[in-house]
Amino acid sequence: MHLPARGRRGYEVYAEGMEASATDKAKLLKFVRPGAVADLGCGTGTVLELLRRKYRKSQFVGVDLSQEMVDRCKKRFPDGEFMLHDITFRIFAEASLDTIVLCSILHEVFSYKGYDYSAVRRALRYCVDALRPGGRLILRDGVKPAEQDVVYLTFLNEAAWDKFARFSSTTTASRSPAATPWSSSRSTSMT
Repeated sequence: MHLPARGRRGYEVYAEGMEASATDKAKLLKFVRPGAVADLGCGTGTVLELLRRKYRKSQFVGVDLSQEMVDRCKKRFPDGEFMLHDITFRIFAEASLDTIVLCSILHEVFSYKGYDYSAVRRALRYCVDALRPGGRLILRDGVKPAEQDVVYLTFLNEAAWDKFARFSSTTTASRSPAATPWSSSRSTSMT
């Protein structure tokens, strides 16, 4: 796969943006299951830095498709493990990881693969296969589902459910709040 060429300034702007969002990305840490943890699309290593600080006894691997990003991570974490790899292909053995983090990468997979939903599904399938029983797949990103797809959501608490319901009812012009197919069980499907 061919990545877009970025000049030195382009990489710097990208890196600054990744670092600037560290506070928001730190919110995902509470969902991590310690142990063997992979950060897919690790970029500059912002999430890896957060993970390494909080889960000192865990083992980490960063994966990115950009040689520039892998090189930056190796410089930032000289003792770290990093792989140059396309996440739409199998990387890890089945049931070998406790947590996989995909932070701001699924939209990249979608666009770099020609806006192909199957590439995103394939990446997610390989992630699920690589998780041990009870493992966690943490997503901070997304791609709008194809019109024919159904997406099931489960919310961890009532506040998250309320926020989602308010957001979706104000941004989805084709649905009125009364027509939204959500139940009060905090589990929903979207078509």
